Amino acid sequence: MKRKLYLAAVAAVAFAACNEPVASEPENLQGLVKLDLSLSSGETKSVGTNDENRITNVQIYVFDDSGDIEAYKMEKYTNQTLISSAKTFVDCVPGTKKIVAVANAPEMPDVKSYDELSGKTSYLSDNGTKNLQMIGEIDLDVTVATEITIPVSRIAAKITIASIKNDMALDYYKGMSFSITNIFMLNVVGSTGFLEDKEPETWYNMMQRADNGSLRFLLDRNSSTPINVNYSETVTFTQEQEHAYYVYPNSTETDSSDQEKWCPRYTRMVLEARLGSDVYYYPVSIPDIERNTAYEVHLTVTRPGSSLPDVPVNVVAVSITVNVVDWNDGAEINETI
Repeated sequence: MKRKLYLAAVAAVAFAACNEPVASEPENLQGLVKLDLSLSSGETKSVGTNDENRITNVQIYVFDDSGDIEAYKMEKYTNQTLISSAKTFVDCVPGTKKIVAVANAPEMPDVKSYDELSGKTSYLSDNGTKNLQMIGEIDLDVTVATEITIPVSRIAAKITIASIKNDMALDYYKGMSFSITNIFMLNVVGSTGFLEDKEPETWYNMMQRADNGSLRFLLDRNSSTPINVNYSETVTFTQEQEHAYYVYPNSTETDSSDQEKWCPRYTRMVLEARLGSDVYYYPVSIPDIERNTAYEVHLTVTRPGSSLPDVPVNVVAVSITVNVVDWNDGAEINETI
């Protein structure tokens, strides 16, 4: 059914021959059907903080059973609203539909088909800590006016440092001061598809921290004061104190620590530390980062770290636990490096 929907009432003009009455079409085929739409956070275990759930705009695409566009609507919210409060409506003709909701993204009014939308690129730089891009879709047989809910999920993943323990193995280091002076993300994918992941076009912080040209939410927003961690002490962070970072999915299969030439590699959370008067790095590699998933890092330090932020630490230097929490259910990852 390759025809475009014009969002206006269709006036049927019938010419009667010989004054004979003309049979009318069934009511649900005479015009448009109104769909009242709302969004939900889907099947996530936790819906995240209010900031992570804020909606500034939502674009609704209605595709027919051939994948062609029938209706499009852009709804903007003057005051940022939460997912559960985001509502709009769209008119369409009866039939089998695929309805896609895209939230917090730049306007894309010229999409002509589902395949075209599938080919669109989502950029990490278009996200913010209070307007994370989200997407969701449903298939629906439209017969009469109805209310429907579209579950949406974030394209980005969230990585937080939950705890840091100083457990130096050698007496020589136990008496030294130890503090975390900075936290940042390395090797971050900068682009992916809206509907499914695709080969990245851009990367951020490749092998080293780039203050200029990096995104603010890849760098520590709480780095002005060092985090002092005395020997045998564990520092934990509440949600108000959390060091949270938002990154795009990274499915790179093979890691690399080659510092001479860039190639795709794992995304890392890097903790820059001062042990005595020396600076070390503790990179935490997170393989196979998935969208709408939160990763919680617990770090135990046992000796000096690496001299470079992208070079993994000696296998006995740190103990790292990475838990998949909150946004989506997932497996627990325990790694010692």
